[in-house]
Amino acid sequence: MGQFPLHAFDLDRVAGRGRGGVGAAVGVGSLYLAGYADAANATAEEIKSKGGQAFAVAMNVTDEDQVEKGVADTIAKYGKVDILVSNAGIGVGAPTIVEMTLADWRRQTAINLDGVFLSVKHCIPAMRRSGGCSAPPRRRR
Repeated sequence: MGQFPLHAFDLDRVAGRGRGGVGAAVGVGSLYLAGYADAANATAEEIKSKGGQAFAVAMNVTDEDQVEKGVADTIAKYGKVDILVSNAGIGVGAPTIVEMTLADWRRQTAINLDGVFLSVKHCIPAMRRSGGCSAPPRRRR
């Protein structure tokens, strides 16, 4: 499975929003080319050079423990999560489904679907704790 960086940054400082308090945004990015960890670190450095706060954590978005740790690291650094951008994804490059192998299919769906599921699963509770999140808790019957 490929690994994808987690970018976390102070949204208020980067976006220039005056909402008050620290806004931590978590974006699971699709930098899966060679040097992805370097690209994640470069992005964090660029944000910092413009007055923002940032850090990058490389993770396999199909590994629940790694996703959970990335979210926990974000909360430890910024105290909360306000926004999740879960956009890790790949295309295996098979010209048609006939040429695609089952292994290719499973890798692609694990990254494209499981990665979204896991990042949402672990960010929503943190977002609810800080008073945010557009997905209200489900009422039990």
